[in-house]
Amino acid sequence: MKIRALIVDDEPLPRRRSRALLRGESDVEVVGDCGDVPNLSVRMFLNVARGDDDRDSNEGIVRSFYLSFKTKHWPWEKYPKVFYDLRALETAFSKRASLHAKCIVVDRMKCFVSSANFTRAGFCSAPPASGSAVLPDA
Repeated sequence: MKIRALIVDDEPLPRRRSRALLRGESDVEVVGDCGDVPNLSVRMFLNVARGDDDRDSNEGIVRSFYLSFKTKHWPWEKYPKVFYDLRALETAFSKRASLHAKCIVVDRMKCFVSSANFTRAGFCSAPPASGSAVLPDA
């Protein structure tokens, strides 16, 4: 069984580069990109953080993040489940946490783990700068 991959980026070039990179992987099947999102259950763990000088309420920060995410980063009707670490919203800098994004894709056979550095810089170098691993089902 292959890993089913969904390519999500608002720019056409990174989507094409991602598809080209994954085309050579025998264990990966690209099931869609950008506007043709199939019926997948998507969960995202994101860094919703308070800025150093931000005095807004936690609810205000989360709402601003949500509106930005909804309008700039996820144009599809079916929204993913989004999780974040509440410690990132602490007003005391010494108590704050930061979530370094990871990409984990699991199907019934394998688990793909990668740094989620899906940036323009990451796709302009070959191979991508971040490391990844495919782990077989134990």
